[in-house]
Amino acid sequence: KVLCEEQGHKLLPLPPYSPEYNPIENTWAHMKKHLRKVLPSYDNFLDALLSCSCFK
Repeated sequence: KVLCEEQGHKLLPLPPYSPEYNPIENTWAHMKKHLRKVLPSYDNFLDALLSCSCFK
C-alpha cells in the first residue's frame, strides 16, 4: 500500500467475493466441473486431476 501511495497511485480493494474480478475463480470452476464429470470413471484422483485440460 505504501509503495503504491509513494508512486502516486491509489489502491482500491476488491469486494469480498468478486469472481468476475478474479480470473482464478473461473479456473477453479472449470476444474471442479470437469472433475465432477470424470471422477466416477476413474479409480485414482490424481488420474482425474491430470486429465483436466488445464494440465495438457
